[in-house]
Amino acid sequence: ENVYLSLTALGIAIVFFTVAIPVQLGGPWISVAWAVEGAVLFWLSFRLRRPQLRVAGSIVLALSAVWLLAIDTPEALQADLVPFYNPYLTSYVLVIAGFLVAAHRVRRHRQQLTEYESELFPALLAAATLFVTVAVPVQVDGPWIAFSWAVEALALVWMSVRFGIGELRIAGAAVFAAAAVRLLGFDTQVDLTDFRAILNLRMMAFASVVAALYLAVVLVTLDRRDHTTLPAQYFVPALAIGANFLTLWVLSAEWIAMVDSGIVDVTGDAAFYTKSLGLSLIWAVYASVGLAAGIVGRWRFVRLGSLGLLAVPILKLFLFDSLALEQGFRVAAFLSVGLMLLILGFLYQRYSDAVRGFLFEEDATAGQGEANG
Repeated sequence: ENVYLSLTALGIAIVFFTVAIPVQLGGPWISVAWAVEGAVLFWLSFRLRRPQLRVAGSIVLALSAVWLLAIDTPEALQADLVPFYNPYLTSYVLVIAGFLVAAHRVRRHRQQLTEYESELFPALLAAATLFVTVAVPVQVDGPWIAFSWAVEALALVWMSVRFGIGELRIAGAAVFAAAAVRLLGFDTQVDLTDFRAILNLRMMAFASVVAALYLAVVLVTLDRRDHTTLPAQYFVPALAIGANFLTLWVLSAEWIAMVDSGIVDVTGDAAFYTKSLGLSLIWAVYASVGLAAGIVGRWRFVRLGSLGLLAVPILKLFLFDSLALEQGFRVAAFLSVGLMLLILGFLYQRYSDAVRGFLFEEDATAGQGEANG
């Protein structure tokens, strides 16, 4: 009969304890103390079988998150910090640990959850992932931000496969998207004064994200479990498209930088013509290599995507290059693309039956088996 009185007294004690933290502490330790308090309340809620403590824990964790993002992060970005050797790193690590402990308790004791707490576990995971993502630009800068996000996203995808947590796959996709935005919006531009082709930080950043995307594709493809969130039939094509787009983007940017920096010794109108012709050839060669890989590997998605990409330089050749380039560059463009098309046409004529099967069937062997059946 005293349960409500007990809960009221407990609630008052929690409020006083929570208010006392910013009174006694300062700086990044406030968010740390609140995160620890929230994790302890989640642990007690399952230990004592009191869902009210989870409500209090959720409120305290929300306070920790708001303080970390609204107070600590702006101060850290303005401060001249030593990477990985500053109090804000400890703050982020402990706050992330607090949210992960709470998420672990929720997942382990999910049979005790009420119907209103069904989204508690993904919410806690999303918050922890957000803090890791925000902590990266606080600790590092420049192209290393995209590199760190690539490592984080790949780790999230690996954990989703290892532990069968579909929500981590969504988190990994979100971090990959943040890394792509960072690459396209900030890391594409480089200083051309001492520019070195290929061996530069921009290429390192792009290569790390592209490699992480392909590794994530392999991990998800090998995972045979059926996740209800973001299944492989949507996840794998999205990652593959992103990896190929970023690869083409950085190859094109490298070629433009080579011309603008003087590595390719042309000036004036010749520089413009060289850049335009080079882009057409890069796209055509990349599409041809992708088409060959799709045929050898019997990947229908790769084959069709490569055919679509091959149409881009061909259309550019007829609609733009033929009108904008000088005669010499125009002839070189037509000869180069025409030579590749002749090679592809010869291969098609030589192996027409096999190529038709490769282009339009998922697996030529499977299609032949069905026909025999």
